[in-house]
Amino acid sequence: MTGAAVKGAFTAGALTVLSDPAVRAGLNLHVRRVYGTSSGALNAAFYATMLRTGDHALAGDQLARVWVDDVTLWNAFSLSWRGIFGLRGLFNTRSLVALMRKRLKAKPGSEHVTLGMVVTNAQGRAIGEPPHTSYEHLVTFSDDDFDTEASLDRVRHVAAASASIPGLFVPMKLDVNGQSFEAVDGGVVDDTPLNSAIAGSGVRRVFVISPDPADTPPVSLRGPSLVSQMLDILIQQRLVRDLRTIRQRTKAIDRLTQILTDDAVRARVLDAIGWKDHHPIEVVEIRPEELLPGQSFSGLLSKSLREEYVHAGMIAAKRAITPLLASAAL
Repeated sequence: MTGAAVKGAFTAGALTVLSDPAVRAGLNLHVRRVYGTSSGALNAAFYATMLRTGDHALAGDQLARVWVDDVTLWNAFSLSWRGIFGLRGLFNTRSLVALMRKRLKAKPGSEHVTLGMVVTNAQGRAIGEPPHTSYEHLVTFSDDDFDTEASLDRVRHVAAASASIPGLFVPMKLDVNGQSFEAVDGGVVDDTPLNSAIAGSGVRRVFVISPDPADTPPVSLRGPSLVSQMLDILIQQRLVRDLRTIRQRTKAIDRLTQILTDDAVRARVLDAIGWKDHHPIEVVEIRPEELLPGQSFSGLLSKSLREEYVHAGMIAAKRAITPLLASAAL
């Protein structure tokens, strides 16, 4: 699930369709891994928590109501005078966390679910050998992390950090696995953690939900349009690359399967090229056909626009799954 600020309501609309019991039955859909960044992390945290409790059918509709009724300038943003005078940002994430505490409650569940959210570690950390500084930090939660208020609050804080656009929000202090760092919007480094979502998972089908059309027309680079375009570039460019990589790899594995019919030989070849844990994956993109109206934050002041985003997500999801349902019925 990608970001794009208030256009994240589009994702909520798509999830209302994917959560429908008839759709889930028709597609034999059992969602067990949910990944998101930026406003997509807010959606992912909400959806994963609902999946954990088995409330699949309610998840999409309830998330859509949150976007339509609650995601406003007054509810989601808290001015930070300390941040303003310290030149660190205009707002803090208190209102985002408070909103999630209000709408996202802990309840013991039994369904297995993994949630992954990317934050940007603004201070960086050394990885690999020889070491290099990386700013990307994937935080994962699973199963009983959603069952109590104390553990779910950690989920809420990471989701809020992942959605805190730098310059707009003050960097948020996070403590993850004993490491403390200042975090900002994960969309800066990876707005769609696609490779993380499928790595070693055995997943055969992945749904990618983005509020931007696959082929976007050029826009005027001036004022709000310039800011919105820069946000869209952060969202789209790595996603384009990751989608191409997955599809090219899937074609290559299918071709290897035709050429190397011996399973053992094919396994050795895949291991030699570093693809031991890879397999063909069907990618289903849920996107609007045209640019959604408004800029990234236009919906903060317009309930009707947020409703329009939700409706657009529903239309896009139905369009994407119609051929899948038809194929499954054969």
